[in-house]
Amino acid sequence: APIELSGLSPLLQTASVAQGSRLLLCQHDAQLELWYIQEPKKSNPNEAPHPVMPEAQHVLRVSLQGAREGRHLSASAIAPNGQHFAASDEEGTRVFRASLEDLEVSRVAGLPAELCKMPARALCFCGNDLLAIAPRASSKVVLFDISQLAITARLDAHRAPVTLLAAEGEWLASGDLEGVVHVFSLDSLQHHARVPTGGSDKSTSAFPTAFCFSRGRLVVAMSSRKIIIFDVEAQTLAADVTSIVPLPPKVVPQSSRVCGIVAPPGASNKLLLWGHSFMAKLELRNLQDLANEPAKEKKRRKSKSEGDAAAERPPPETYSWKGYDGMQYILSLCALEESQWGSPLLTEDTEAELHAGHVSMQTASKKRVRAALAEGRAMVLTMEVSPGAIEKGLPQSFERKQYSRLPT
Repeated sequence: APIELSGLSPLLQTASVAQGSRLLLCQHDAQLELWYIQEPKKSNPNEAPHPVMPEAQHVLRVSLQGAREGRHLSASAIAPNGQHFAASDEEGTRVFRASLEDLEVSRVAGLPAELCKMPARALCFCGNDLLAIAPRASSKVVLFDISQLAITARLDAHRAPVTLLAAEGEWLASGDLEGVVHVFSLDSLQHHARVPTGGSDKSTSAFPTAFCFSRGRLVVAMSSRKIIIFDVEAQTLAADVTSIVPLPPKVVPQSSRVCGIVAPPGASNKLLLWGHSFMAKLELRNLQDLANEPAKEKKRRKSKSEGDAAAERPPPETYSWKGYDGMQYILSLCALEESQWGSPLLTEDTEAELHAGHVSMQTASKKRVRAALAEGRAMVLTMEVSPGAIEKGLPQSFERKQYSRLPT
């Protein structure tokens, strides 16, 4: 069943997934909702093969105290195991404990007063018990250990407010308003590297709009419409793939910006980039593999000035882009791990039925499913605003006939 939101408000609405518990945390303007994504039911053997989509069960709704005064949420995050989630508004940051078995949510008591009065621009769980916070009032990144109820570190490499956070394994990445991106080690709680984005250079005004970790790399999308691929361990731009990739206008419109990057598990060198009105796939080719490919026989063509001459072999494509139709009003996109979410919903029978012209699916959905079947079965979860909610959220159209001229 679709999860309907009130309208398209990208600054206030987003969603995040707890991979280990099948929980979805939805952030609205002033409240949070927890949804449980049930395991898909087995298809009826008497029916034609078709994707059996899992149902979403609404579990709980949570509001901060500031919601009564009209304060909007500025950030939220949920731990991978789903046992804790955090939210922040202009009053401060709160941490909650969730019990799916008892359908209960309780506020974690004993938080430091500093944290309770710390409004956040961004929140990110680094594992199940460590919360990274980007405060509004400073350029530091604060690390809070939920198990110890203590602030364990203040990372002060930035000189401008931090707006983006991402974590994977032992690494934490942070990006600020000046375009600077840093990587920290969560093991040593020390600065590890600075990504060469060109940030803080007065001649440029580019800043990161999204980033994610992918198999030892940090992939950064810049407002200058470039994708930067950084080797975290080597502390330099990636050498095995093209390290700076421009966004093609035909796939990503000039007026759009990349809001998120996802590295689907099991899909090597493949990335999904999304914005509020598009989704695209970037596939990187290993440069060493390209160099080892056997050279093809060069074609010959006739030149007016030089006569017959061997045509130069075009350089091999080191990356490729693919756009997906029918994507709009996206608020969030998350990759799903097969070990936690089960096998893909699409089967060989489904593929055969779709290619045979199964008519029970909507056109847009059929296009997406066929694209997924053709490119592999990476599983993702998108959070989109329904057309009905969009129409409801827009002001009523002006109708001239409702008004008449005043007598003169």
